[in-house]
Amino acid sequence: MKVLLRARLYIVLLTLGAVVYAGSCGGEKDENPRITISSAGDCLGSDQTFELNQGEQKNFKICGTATKGPDGKKLEKLRITVSYDGGAALAILDTLVGKSGEDAYTFEVSVSSRVAQTEAGNTERYTVTIIDKNNKTASTSFTLTIKKKPGPPPVQTPRAIEGVTFTNTNAFFVTKDGNAPLDASGGDARKSEIDLTYLYSTSFDTHSFIDPNHRSSSEYDGYGAPAAIPFDCTTITNFYTLPGNPNYSVLSGASQDTLATIVDSGTLSTFTGNPNGKRIQIAAGQTFGFKNVTTGKHGIIWVKSLGANSCAVDILVQK
Repeated sequence: MKVLLRARLYIVLLTLGAVVYAGSCGGEKDENPRITISSAGDCLGSDQTFELNQGEQKNFKICGTATKGPDGKKLEKLRITVSYDGGAALAILDTLVGKSGEDAYTFEVSVSSRVAQTEAGNTERYTVTIIDKNNKTASTSFTLTIKKKPGPPPVQTPRAIEGVTFTNTNAFFVTKDGNAPLDASGGDARKSEIDLTYLYSTSFDTHSFIDPNHRSSSEYDGYGAPAAIPFDCTTITNFYTLPGNPNYSVLSGASQDTLATIVDSGTLSTFTGNPNGKRIQIAAGQTFGFKNVTTGKHGIIWVKSLGANSCAVDILVQK
């Protein structure tokens, strides 16, 4: 009897094991819906970058197909959101799928990006989600980067220094960053940077500009003007007469390259007793050019007015 009972118990245990095994190997249900999006034609479905004209936007479509899970409920909603530059997701579409849901759903939605504003670009991340009647979801996302096409480099305009008054006392000028002429003490402190010097001849009532290196390297008769300045200047400057006496106000809006072209089209100045280009006699209303040979910078000077032992000018110089 004991043997029989044991046998019966063994048979019962085998039977229960078979039931459990059959239940565990039947496979789990697959209720999750599926969604795919297309990148064919006007449809976008993958990360892309577009360079557009400023103010232009990209028009495109989001296209795809969704299906319910093999063991899932019918599809109920299609939702499309966008996140601008990493911000919160904003809904741009939230629609029901049919009246009572569908097993499969094909969609094609027209979308417009933001306008192109910066060369660095702005991002737009689109997420497409399908939702079934059991609130199970499937999603897919892609990112667009919208950039402004690079434009021409900005025009590099020269430095404008206006309302500068020279005298024989305040006769030395640094166009790099100066705003007012220096006297002998100030000139000595910046003697390696001076690129303009003014000189008024008391004997002949002659106003002129002189290459600072030329004036400081030798005794200078100056037709009655003072002798050589009391310090050595290393900067070499040449002066040019310009054809047509160009208008200063027009030149002030020109590019640095245009300024250089105008100066280079001029003729080295002449002044008795001086090498060509080293001294230029000036008159009110005159526009003339100069070139800092040491640094390669070009400039324009407009003589606004002449006074007793003085001149007032506006200066344009390459930065």
